[in-house]
Amino acid sequence: MVICGEPQFWGKRKDVIVNPTLIVEVLSPSTEAYDKSLKATYYRGLASLQHFILVAQDKVFIEHSARRGSGSWMVRQHEERGSILELGSLGISITADEIYRSILV
Repeated sequence: MVICGEPQFWGKRKDVIVNPTLIVEVLSPSTEAYDKSLKATYYRGLASLQHFILVAQDKVFIEHSARRGSGSWMVRQHEERGSILELGSLGISITADEIYRSILV
């Protein structure tokens, strides 16, 4: 998770941040369906969120959702090692090779 500015918490809880700019989730077989559906819908409803990234742990698969200026979301899937994720609002580019550097050989 990346937060720009001071973290804002949900109520009195200190373990639930409501103003992330970037969230990255690593998919697992037991939570993949939930992460791609209900959790993704909740995350995309956060006004501060600009990027939501899902990363498979057993193959090269990255789903990158990026908020457009209009508030709509553009979703791109990356399934090749040389693929580049552009996180424009954060000024960051990262390749699938970098993400999977120590995981898949």
